[in-house]
Amino acid sequence: MTMTTSEAFGTPTSLPNYTLGDEAHPTHLNALASREEAATDAKSLNVGDAAFVLRSDRKWAYGIVTEREEGEGEECILRFLVDKKNNRKSFPEDVWGKYIR
Repeated sequence: MTMTTSEAFGTPTSLPNYTLGDEAHPTHLNALASREEAATDAKSLNVGDAAFVLRSDRKWAYGIVTEREEGEGEECILRFLVDKKNNRKSFPEDVWGKYIR
């Protein structure tokens, strides 16, 4: 298993005008993207990259990838820091298209 953590990459990249936990502006989400397209885009995410993740309150929030866990023959798991309270969300590869933009 390969696990990459944020300590290996230093300061995360950011999107202009967003901080952890900020709700996504509707124009910054591609509402027309299919789940397959979103999952394909998520495959390119690495530790330190920013993305919007769907929170349990059904709002899209700005988050940073803190870990990318890949096992031999297993699906990849992306872990995000999603707010300033250090809350995290983990997504296995089979749900990326639903929860990551």
